[in-house]
Amino acid sequence: GIDTGHAASYNMSGQILQVVGGNGIEGVQVCQYPQGDCVTSDADGQYQIAIEQEDKIQLQYTHSDYTSGVVPLPTAEEGMTIPNVSLIAPDLLTAQMSAVGLSWSANTGIAVFSVSNGIFGDGINVPGIQVAISPATGDGPFYTNSLGLPTEELTETSDNGGGVWINLPAQTYDFIHQGIPSTCITMLGWGSPYQLQIPVVGENVTYVRIECADEE
Repeated sequence: GIDTGHAASYNMSGQILQVVGGNGIEGVQVCQYPQGDCVTSDADGQYQIAIEQEDKIQLQYTHSDYTSGVVPLPTAEEGMTIPNVSLIAPDLLTAQMSAVGLSWSANTGIAVFSVSNGIFGDGINVPGIQVAISPATGDGPFYTNSLGLPTEELTETSDNGGGVWINLPAQTYDFIHQGIPSTCITMLGWGSPYQLQIPVVGENVTYVRIECADEE
């Protein structure tokens, strides 16, 4: 008979990097969340993990020197490469929040979002995008400037292409991108960029990323 007790499992790999300098982070525990396999990243920040197919797949990255991260995956496929994630040290996070006069409330989460142009590491992403969440709560959005710092001056993404949403109660949100072209795909998140959902976990940073190639 067919064993229905086990979902399909896919071997996938990824890399975890430092925000500054882009070096790999060794010793990050990578787990399918809330339960599932756990593995540890190597000296280059690389890891391989068996992902069980679920409706909504998420990984959690934990390391004593960094704020824990939650990574929602739009899909799982054998041999797939999980998009690179840069973990944020708590002091950098504190500095980012103080840039907008805020501190992180206990038991809430943070969403770090970006709209990529699909060219990794060129430092230029998609400007002119506005985001919203539903249900509306927390502090945000704060869009990041060319230095990567959130600022209250911006009302849409700069060339940096991203921003943060702070002090979100733990739950699943609809994450709405306004003004994106029709060419976008979801890199990190659940569903299409036009109907995106994201999980928020207390004391964690959720990474949200869509990629929009030039319409040519």
